[in-house]
Amino acid sequence: MTPGARILRPPESSKVGLSLTNDNGQLMLVVDDARTEFYDGETLEIDVTVKYKKKWYQTDPVVSQGVVQIPVRSGSYYIKAWRFRRAGSKISSPDWMHKGDGNTVLY
Repeated sequence: MTPGARILRPPESSKVGLSLTNDNGQLMLVVDDARTEFYDGETLEIDVTVKYKKKWYQTDPVVSQGVVQIPVRSGSYYIKAWRFRRAGSKISSPDWMHKGDGNTVLY
């Protein structure tokens, strides 16, 4: 048996979390990565859609998608969907890990 190239496996989906917070009047996306020590110096990419909650009979507008810049107005914001990947990793494959919906925060 001869050693070959390392087989890259998908990253652990349960080890990365994302939440939307109101920090002293500023909306912030907070990333919790439980594996930073293993991926030190590598890039974690996050693709997120943040929406503003409208009245029940109106469609909720997307306020941010992809690169995160959120125009802020008072009300309720929520993470509609998000995913992450370890781009260019030597440990994990570059597959997108779909995480689904996130939390809601009042601003």
